[in-house]
Amino acid sequence: MSNSVWKKIFMVIILIGFTFFSTLWYGFSDLAEDFFKVYIEPVVDSTEFPLSFTIIIVVLVILVGTTIHNHKKTQLEENILDLEEKLGSEMQILVSANRQLNNYRFQDNLELIFRKFITRNQYVHAVQSYRFEEKNRRQKTIFTLKFLAGSVFDGVNINAIHQMVFLVNRKDLRNFRNALKKFEEESFTELVPFIIRSNDRLQEKTTLTDEETGLYMLMDLALEAFEDEMEIDLTAPFNEGQKARLENLRNSRRTGLIRAGILREVFYSFTHEGSNDKANRQYLASLAIIGGEPHLFSIALDSSILEENYDDALQTVKEEFTLLLSELENGYNT
Repeated sequence: MSNSVWKKIFMVIILIGFTFFSTLWYGFSDLAEDFFKVYIEPVVDSTEFPLSFTIIIVVLVILVGTTIHNHKKTQLEENILDLEEKLGSEMQILVSANRQLNNYRFQDNLELIFRKFITRNQYVHAVQSYRFEEKNRRQKTIFTLKFLAGSVFDGVNINAIHQMVFLVNRKDLRNFRNALKKFEEESFTELVPFIIRSNDRLQEKTTLTDEETGLYMLMDLALEAFEDEMEIDLTAPFNEGQKARLENLRNSRRTGLIRAGILREVFYSFTHEGSNDKANRQYLASLAIIGGEPHLFSIALDSSILEENYDDALQTVKEEFTLLLSELENGYNT
């Protein structure tokens, strides 16, 4: 039983007991008779009420008053609880709406900042941003790109990736990252064997799946790191048919952005291969944490940058974009 029920039972027991003993006292005590004549009789206008009856009335009034008070208190508590639940629900709606509004503001800020960046740099044609996710699923690692916002200079042909999913073998990815880390610590013990093993596996394949394409990409990244460090140019020993299939898959999947995510570097540069108006267009892919989430940024550069002092011009773009990333982070937090 509830506490209120026990309280009522306790009050009734007290009432009965008090009535019993007061009746005995009133009936057999001279002091009780004097008390009645002095204090009770003048109040009730000489009408003789049994003391026990008076006590019962007083206690009943107290009980009724207590019951009414408890009932109102219970109603008030229930009303408060309902208001708290309603307020909590409304707060959730407000938080959700505010989060969506912040996302819209963030995208608007992205486009505005991108336009300013494109305007002040003569080589930059476009900037696009993507939300980047890396998830393990059993034996695979899944990389996902989702388009957020972008800005393009007038008259420039740029294709945006609205969503892209790329799979690699989780063990291959782990081996590659471990080998690259050792190599950055000036150890060749793992990177070169990784390149050789990957090449042997790919040479054995007559048909190429996404897993082999992913392995080729990792091997190519390892070769790039080796070539940059040793300042030499190496070509993987594939026959013409294998090269054609792998390069077609590589270009069709546009793995440049994925590579930046895999390397987890601030900047990764690559060139568009082809014979159309995008030929020799240079790209910078940048991985950055904005608002606690990883984002990939694609910067498209005009091929004329190759005709200038390439390293200095590229370094200028990187420095300016680094400042832009700081501006983005500050804008996200305001």
